[in-house]
Amino acid sequence: TPFMQVLALSLLSCSAYVTPSRIVCCLPAAVPRAAGIVSSLTAFERPFGGKVLTPPTTAAQNVAVSLRRAKPSDAVAIATICTDSFYGEHELKDGPIKFSQRAAVWSKVYLAVSRRLKFEGQRECRLVVASDARGGPLIGCVDLAVHLFNTQERRFELTRDEMPTGGRHAWRPYVASLAVDRAYRRRGVARCLVGEAERVARSWGHGEVLLEVSAQNEPALAFYRREGYRVVRSDVAGTGAEEVDTSGLWWSFYQMPKYILRKRLFPGRGAPCTD
Repeated sequence: TPFMQVLALSLLSCSAYVTPSRIVCCLPAAVPRAAGIVSSLTAFERPFGGKVLTPPTTAAQNVAVSLRRAKPSDAVAIATICTDSFYGEHELKDGPIKFSQRAAVWSKVYLAVSRRLKFEGQRECRLVVASDARGGPLIGCVDLAVHLFNTQERRFELTRDEMPTGGRHAWRPYVASLAVDRAYRRRGVARCLVGEAERVARSWGHGEVLLEVSAQNEPALAFYRREGYRVVRSDVAGTGAEEVDTSGLWWSFYQMPKYILRKRLFPGRGAPCTD
């Protein structure tokens, strides 16, 4: 049996699995219940040094997006974007308890991201970041990795690194950690990031991509439906489906059911944001 090291981050339900052949890192996507933050539950091999993609002009405030591979120096920015998107932001009026909770969550996310970035560039593992093409800090990220998918039960088995016997499993690209800075949401950034993940999956030779979304995250479900994703399984128990209630004196975390969504990829089709 190949050597496997499991880096478990319990508070976040984050996990990274290190094997000789595959690197797995899945940051959870929690749904802030009361904060009104639009987030999506979701965890690239394509050589590119940076590209500028312009989303469709359906919204007046859409922004030109520059995409590139993530690097170790991006860890702080990625951890902040993911924490804000998946859990919530903190203001002075929120008080010390929420501040401490968010600090603990951010630290766990930062640790997971830092470990993940050590393996960036290896086969079937790509973390992409986005920035405003006009300059400035990072505004979004998405992660793509290939994992074992049980085709009969229609669920991922993220902790397994070898193909089981029986013919029920297949390697499938898994999109995760799609997060966008609040100031840039609904401006085409998420669409560009997902489109890049799809292009990378296609370049690896895959004909479909899959992801997971909290059953309570209606904005994310609507976004993925518009992008051509369809539910293949509902009410799936697993790592990462978490709802965060930010309305009280402290954050309360709840495990939530989630959906597995799939999109068929077609050879030669460009990214959605360049159509």
